[in-house]
Amino acid sequence: MVLLSIVFLKEQVGVWRWSALGLGFIGALVILRPGSDAFSPYAILPILAAVCYAFSMVTVRKFGSDASNALLYLYSPAAAAVGAVILAGLTTEFSAIRSWGDGGLIFAMSIFGGTGVLFMMLAYRMAPPSALAPFGYFGIFTAFAFGWLFFREMPVDTLYPGVFLIVAAGALIMWRENRA
Repeated sequence: MVLLSIVFLKEQVGVWRWSALGLGFIGALVILRPGSDAFSPYAILPILAAVCYAFSMVTVRKFGSDASNALLYLYSPAAAAVGAVILAGLTTEFSAIRSWGDGGLIFAMSIFGGTGVLFMMLAYRMAPPSALAPFGYFGIFTAFAFGWLFFREMPVDTLYPGVFLIVAAGALIMWRENRA
């Protein structure tokens, strides 16, 4: 996201942000452990998804302040829905929702996911992407917390010390932004 904001938004990124970004990235690499048996070629797909996500968050700043947040938010899920229908049609068979509980979970997922995207869109319209990028690494930490809370997964051996580096990167940015 930082690289895209430099290219597309002509944003200036200082040594503190680069340092925080590098620290968070090293933390993510420690957690993911590329080169280990757990890493596969399919790991490239989330990287491509991250590039697409970064591009969408950086380009939202290109819209003027007269562009309605609601309209921008409408375009995003509409395009995602079209893409999802095409992808589902090409890669899988249709399967009905098996229970009301599953339907409720899917509905909750869509509400929380959509609200999260809305908040992210608003954040990226108000702040430079390079200032917000290190906080994206907190997703690894929250995935760990939710995995432990809901599924009783505890991958402590693979999460530490990488998570400390990620938290340190976010703290560095927060400290630097509050100091400025």
